[in-house]
Amino acid sequence: MSRTSEVTTTSRPLSTAALVLGIAAAAVAALGWVPLTLAPGDPVTIGVVTALSYLLPLAGVVVGHVARRREGGQVRATVGLVLSYLALAAVVVPLVVGLFSLAVAP
Repeated sequence: MSRTSEVTTTSRPLSTAALVLGIAAAAVAALGWVPLTLAPGDPVTIGVVTALSYLLPLAGVVVGHVARRREGGQVRATVGLVLSYLALAAVVVPLVVGLFSLAVAP
């Protein structure tokens, strides 16, 4: 007589991915200036930091919302989502302010 045991998985891959993306986005938002001071004027460094500062928060927001929908209200997904939104705000708000100041400049 064989017994089958239920396998309980505690792994929530989307929640974990949302958390990792949120942490990475927050780190790039907070420390993105460091590579630019180490290699000033390098177009590759400027391009990579700029791309990461916009793409990581967007990916974190998308994955965080998908994780909350599919895996329930996991704390990891929520924290990743909040960090991603904060990093996105840290990038978009100065951009909007700069564009607005250019638009109203005489």
